[in-house]
Amino acid sequence: MVYDEYNDQDIRESEAVWCDLDGAYCHRDDAIRLAYNGTWSFPESDKIVDCEYNNKTYAKKDCVFSEPLNSWIWDKYAVDVYHDKDKTQPPDKIHRFELNKTIGKVGDDYYDIDLLNVVDSKKVPGKKGGKFKTVNTYEFKEDANGASDDANDTSEN
Repeated sequence: MVYDEYNDQDIRESEAVWCDLDGAYCHRDDAIRLAYNGTWSFPESDKIVDCEYNNKTYAKKDCVFSEPLNSWIWDKYAVDVYHDKDKTQPPDKIHRFELNKTIGKVGDDYYDIDLLNVVDSKKVPGKKGGKFKTVNTYEFKEDANGASDDANDTSEN
């Protein structure tokens, strides 16, 4: 027998899982499994967050909150997005799957798509057979006439 701290009762060890985030046992029917790392948590733990962007649950310590998306984002998918070419304003965290939708990439940095023009766009085979992705090359709108030597970049979606 082990003590199920979530339900405040003793249960058979065979029916329990160890919830790493909460440091206690919980009945396996109640516990939440975090698929990305295989750990378990209490269902209403303050140590987990739901990402509304992809409908998955993550450990809060592995996420950042995106003000523009009004959602938690797994760190692995969060990128800094600048709202001005010179990066004088602090960036926002945005999900990288917003590429070619609300953000674009120039050089190594991501920018609000309203600052950019698409210079080239092509379809290339994706990772899954029969699927294609769009590859865009962006430049800053003010550079469209060749006024700057800033690096352009290819972005995939």
